[in-house]
Amino acid sequence: MIYKYLIIYFFIGFFSDIILNILSQNSFIPSLLFYFKSKNFIEAASYAGLTVLSAIIPLIIINKILFNEYIPNKINHIIIFIISGFIIGYIYDIIIDKMNIFGDSLKPYYQTFGSGFYGGAAIAFSIIVNYFINYLINF
Repeated sequence: MIYKYLIIYFFIGFFSDIILNILSQNSFIPSLLFYFKSKNFIEAASYAGLTVLSAIIPLIIINKILFNEYIPNKINHIIIFIISGFIIGYIYDIIIDKMNIFGDSLKPYYQTFGSGFYGGAAIAFSIIVNYFINYLINF
């Protein structure tokens, strides 16, 4: 069961990155254009999927320790999971920026938007979308 969630998280990151790539090509987020031109389509999307997974896995482990469940199923645990995901994503985004993990091609993005908030929002968004997808699958 946990593998299903992890696969979905990967693909949420993967397809979200493809959407960001398209938006950058259409001048909606021009600060990402340099990054997407420096990577091929699949490579950039795969990095995004792996980044989401690397943020979610510690969150799932922490949830197991605190609540004795990998994936929260009570509303208050889900809210804590989303907020914790935002915090982890915020920290990850700052680390990605300060350690220049994806190279100089993201510098224009971080100079425009800063680091932290949108990384946190991306992980929180991934969690919400994952719950929505799983709701639809199990409906």
